[in-house]
This record gives sequence, structure tokens and C-alpha cells, in this order.
Amino acid sequence: MNPEPYLKTIYPLSFHVTYWDYIGWKDPYGNEEFSKRQERYAKAIPTRLYTPQVVLNGSRDYVGSNRSAIFYSLDASLQERKEQEAKYILNLKSKLSSDSVEVSYSLPCSLENLELQFALVEKGITNSVKRGENSSCELPSTQVDIFLQNFEISSDISCICLPRKSLFPMLCYLLVYFVYFPFFPSKRLTLRAP
Repeated sequence: MNPEPYLKTIYPLSFHVTYWDYIGWKDPYGNEEFSKRQERYAKAIPTRLYTPQVVLNGSRDYVGSNRSAIFYSLDASLQERKEQEAKYILNLKSKLSSDSVEVSYSLPCSLENLELQFALVEKGITNSVKRGENSSCELPSTQVDIFLQNFEISSDISCICLPRKSLFPMLCYLLVYFVYFPFFPSKRLTLRAP
């Protein structure tokens, strides 16, 4: 199955966890916050902790190697989005300056428990593993999340300023922003970012 058609409407993010560090090789992109994030999903879905795991729309999980189940679910999710009109629309605009990234947003109504999340993503990484079960292997990773910051959307119109220097230490990083309902992962919201 070819993932390319899905990448026009879906942006996968890879959050590396830390709970396998004890087996002899420390993942350089593992982050304790990402481990906690997976724990929260495990309680909300509910499911158990494992890797590789794919979480789709915050409400369903799949073994990362089960490509047929993942693509089947992606197809169903995309079809559902075509058939149902979103109840909420969040408009986003971003402006890049020499020292910051400014993101302004507007929402036609107030929503509780809504977060705007910013992820700094490395598109392609290869690491040499020195120890553990993958010793002497070169492990490629894509869409690796390096940094994640959450902002609670507390008003209808607002602006968020992110320091560019800390966000972009290298030119091959992408800044991805997305909406997250911590307690209502299946709530439907459309994000417009011209």
C-alpha cells in the first residue's frame, strides 16, 4: 500500500518514548512528555502501552506494523469527514519574522478544553544503534517530533508568539500546528490555515 495519497490530507507525527531506554540503547529523540502523552491516550481509548503504536484522531489505536488496518481506518475516517460537515471552524494565520513565528487564530464560538498544539518535526533521521536488540543497525525515522508545545484556547480571538531561535535550530525542521481536545478526542473541528 502506498502512503503518498494520504499525505495530502493527513500529517503523521512520530512521538518517541523513553520507557525502552533501559534495554541498552537510549533513543536520542525519546521524551518523557511523549511517554506521558501515550499513557493519557492509553487511559482515554482505553488500550495498553506498546510500540510501535498508531493513534488515529485520538480515539483509535493500531499496531504500527499493521498497514492494512491503518489504511482501512484512514480511508473510513477520510470518507466520514467528506460526508459530515464540521460544527466548528478555527481560522489560523501565521507570520514569520526574523526572531519569531506569530500565529493568530479566531473561533466563531467559545469552546472549553481546546488546545492548539505546535510540533517541531524533523522529516528524516537515521541513527546508529550501539547497544540493545537493534545493535549495529541503522534505524531510519520520519516525521520525528522534536518539540511539542500546548496552548489552551481561552478566547475567541487571540495570538500566540513562538521564539524562532529555539524552534528552528536547523533548516530541515517543519512547524506543524493542530487542534487537540484533551477530554473530547472525537469532537469534530475544521482548521483553516491560509
